[in-house]
Amino acid sequence: MIALISSSALAIGIMAISYVKGTNTDINNFLFGSLLAVSRNDAIFSVILSSITLVSYIVLYPRLFAITFDPAFSRASGVHTERYFLLLAVLSALTVTLGMRMLGSLLISALIIFPPLSAMRVFKTYKAVTAASAIISIAAFIAGMNLSYFAGTPVGASIVSVNLLIFLIFNTVRVILKID
Repeated sequence: MIALISSSALAIGIMAISYVKGTNTDINNFLFGSLLAVSRNDAIFSVILSSITLVSYIVLYPRLFAITFDPAFSRASGVHTERYFLLLAVLSALTVTLGMRMLGSLLISALIIFPPLSAMRVFKTYKAVTAASAIISIAAFIAGMNLSYFAGTPVGASIVSVNLLIFLIFNTVRVILKID
C-alpha cells in the first residue's frame, strides 16, 4: 500500500510539473530554485495549499496522530489508514512540487526534514514537536529570505542554511539541558 501511495505522490508531482507553463527551464533554477520562477499563480496556489493542509491537520488531528504513531493499531481500531496515508502523500507531493520552484529539487528535502528534526531535539510530545516545527519553518523562511536579500545569496540555500543553524542551536540546547 505504501508503494502505491508513494507512486501516486510521485505521479502527482510529475503531472503538476508537466502542466505548469512559462517556467524557467534553466537547470540551476531547477536544482537550486529561484524566486523568479515563482509566478503569481504559484503564490496563490501556495496559500491555498497551506490553508488546506492546516485545516486538514486541525480537523483530522486525532486520526493523523494515530496513523503516524501506530498504523497497525489504527487499522485494527477501524481507522481507514489508507485514506489518511493517501491524503498525507498527496499533500506532501503537492508541497514538494511547489517548493521545488522556490528552493530547488536539491534543497526541498532539507526544508521538510530540518524543522521537525530541530524540534525533536528539545520537545518530546507530538503536539509540541508539530507546533515547534511550524514555528521553526516560518522563522527559517523569513530569516532565509532576508539573508538572501541582504547577502545576495540564493533563496533556497539561505533558508536551508538558517534551518541548519537552528538545528545546531537546538542540538546544543539539548546537550546543555541534558534532554533525553
